[in-house]
Order: sequence, then structure tokens, then C-alpha cells
Amino acid sequence: MAKLHKDKIIYEIPTIPEVGAWVIFRGVTRADGRYGTTLALEYDAYEPMAIKEMERIESEAKEKFGVIFVDIHHRLGRVDVGQESMIVIVGSAHRKEGFRALEWVVDEVKHTVPIFKKEINREGEFWIEEGTPGGRGEG
Repeated sequence: MAKLHKDKIIYEIPTIPEVGAWVIFRGVTRADGRYGTTLALEYDAYEPMAIKEMERIESEAKEKFGVIFVDIHHRLGRVDVGQESMIVIVGSAHRKEGFRALEWVVDEVKHTVPIFKKEINREGEFWIEEGTPGGRGEG
């Protein structure tokens, strides 16, 4: 179940008897930013559309990769260095499809979900194009 968090990300990994592999991505703010030493990132979103798109991604990943469970969590607001900005959890019968699904889900979130990222550093604040619809690059 896709969720946007205004504070710390809280998530739970359920017990599902058919799941033999849990694969988890934990994205955190790092200090080496595009425009200097990052102090924090700030995320904003068009929330109804972001949730709808995240739910589409969860559903499509289950179909496309045959995984059993997909859960996407993303922060909004200020996320300081070392704090979590995104958690993706995939549960599958076997690890191989879990890893494939996880990578696909993270890429889809970064490239299609209307979540917008601003880098905050000593030099100022800079909107980052990647990770927004139509943006490019790895982040």
C-alpha cells in the first residue's frame, strides 16, 4: 500500500507464508550533492496523483515480475543527510524476481511519480530535475 510520509517513514513487513525472499531498498539523503555538499533534500508532491501512480507501480510490479508483495513509501518535506527518503519492500517466492522487481519499482518511482526534489546546501537551494516526470538521470 503506497504511502507518503511527512515525518519519519514507518513501515511493517508482514508475515506471508508464500514469501521466501524479502528485498528492501532504503534510500537516504547523502552529503555529496549535485550542487555542493548537501545539507538536506526537500520533497514536495501532488499527493493524490503521486499515490495513484505509486499504487499503479505496485500493481504492475506484481503482474510483471510475479512477486507477491510490493510496498512503496516516500517522504515529503525536509529530509536531512542520513535520513530515509524512500523505502521499497518487495516480497517474492524467490530472490531473483524480487531483486528484478525492486530495481524496476525504484526506477519507475524516480521517473514517473510526481514527487519533486530540492537540494539544500550552503550555496542555496536548487530544484533537481531527475526523479520528476520527464526528468533524467540517476539519483
